[in-house]
Amino acid sequence: MPTLWFSIAHETIMAIGTLVLCGSHSRLPNLTLPMDLRRLKYFLAVAEELNVGRAAARLHLSQPPLTRQIKALEDELGVLLFTRTTKGVELTQAGEMFKEEATNIQMLVEGAIDRVRRAGEGKLGRLDVAILGQRSTTSFPNCSGIFKTGRLGSTSCCTR
Repeated sequence: MPTLWFSIAHETIMAIGTLVLCGSHSRLPNLTLPMDLRRLKYFLAVAEELNVGRAAARLHLSQPPLTRQIKALEDELGVLLFTRTTKGVELTQAGEMFKEEATNIQMLVEGAIDRVRRAGEGKLGRLDVAILGQRSTTSFPNCSGIFKTGRLGSTSCCTR
């Protein structure tokens, strides 16, 4: 994965995946970003269904690969997320906590994707307008009118 460097106001920001570090070209030793979003999606499906077979069907996967992914996630985290029962699975205490966190992460990712798409379509952003001079009140009597429609879903600052 490439490392991206940005210089802003004499500070250097290093972006690795979704992790952002500030400092002067510092690197963290042995930095790994665990799991991908696909594993979170798989975990949440099993956690919601409480049955690996039904979760696999919902995800359009066969059961063995899903079971392997869940096992790999548990190994990566170093905890059991599920206890296996004759009827399916149950969440452990760690699994319950991880379900909350994974749900929050999923909502954040979905929100970020939505905001980025809206920004790309020009429906989200920020517009700062400054009007100088005496004729400004007649030239632009209500510069914030376009923001009242809510079409841009943005913040604005109009100064006279």
